[in-house]
Amino acid sequence: MSKRSDLVALTLGRLIQSLVLFLTYRELTHILPKSEVGLYFFLLAITGGIGLILVNPTGIFFNRFIHQWRKEPNFNQKLLAFFGFTFGAAVIAAVATLSIHFLTDDFPLVLSISVFLFVLGVTLNNTYLPALNLLNSPRKFVFWSTLGQISTLATTVLAAHQIPTAAVWLGITGLVNLCFAAVGYFILRRLSGSAAPSSTTSSRSVYRSFVGPLMIANIGLWFLTQGYRPVAQ
Repeated sequence: MSKRSDLVALTLGRLIQSLVLFLTYRELTHILPKSEVGLYFFLLAITGGIGLILVNPTGIFFNRFIHQWRKEPNFNQKLLAFFGFTFGAAVIAAVATLSIHFLTDDFPLVLSISVFLFVLGVTLNNTYLPALNLLNSPRKFVFWSTLGQISTLATTVLAAHQIPTAAVWLGITGLVNLCFAAVGYFILRRLSGSAAPSSTTSSRSVYRSFVGPLMIANIGLWFLTQGYRPVAQ
């Protein structure tokens, strides 16, 4: 396919995804009660903190070296390593939410499970599928990411009409994203090459020096943009 047609596909895909994002927040604010909408955005501040401080630097590192890793036979191990890291970040987010549950009776226990699913599914989906675009498969990226957003909107709206809570919206969003993340993973794992893998020691050293400064900078960014919500609460 020509570069021009790929650019057209990416542009149309982004336009559709922007529309779906607009509809998502429109439906969210129409279906959920005001108190649940407030709770939803409060929880986004928590998940946003985990995302900025822990996940974002590692995701940048993943994108920075994915072209090199693709040529190596242990590419699948790198993908699974990112899954393991994301699982740990989701557990931290769930524990943070659980700690709030023990501080106030107005914070249902089920929210920690929803936050876990949300962080796990959305993080993996927003890493594996965009990686297809980085690895010169823009049409697959556009198709699966757009289908994922539409499916997420349709499923969450149906579920929220039955149980209009922030926990349901977050949990269903996480589950649907997890399904599409699995699609992205199975497409990516077929791209492994045959070059000699890079040194584990040097990779860990590069990871620490690459990620550390980003984490410190993102702590300040989170407090400026989202951290005031949980701190004020």
